[in-house]
Amino acid sequence: MLVLHWVLGSRRSSSGEMKSALVAMMMALGVLQGTLAATIASPVGKVISMISDLQAKVIGEGLVAQKQYAEFAEWCEDRSSTLGFDIKTGK
Repeated sequence: MLVLHWVLGSRRSSSGEMKSALVAMMMALGVLQGTLAATIASPVGKVISMISDLQAKVIGEGLVAQKQYAEFAEWCEDRSSTLGFDIKTGK
């Protein structure tokens, strides 16, 4: 939950590239953890590997959701501007 909140962040922040870089780094770390956990052939190692894989999947889905939200928010802002102009001009 905290990761999704961090990934989605607020629309006002201009640190999208920094968030993407950090997410990519976290995914790489997750893959590294998964590789390390796979070398440990114990049930705990398998669980750690599964959790790392799930973390990478959730982060990836969060990035997709963030992109979709950004596109939708931009469309809403554009539409609001257009409607405001149409109202002012009487169209």
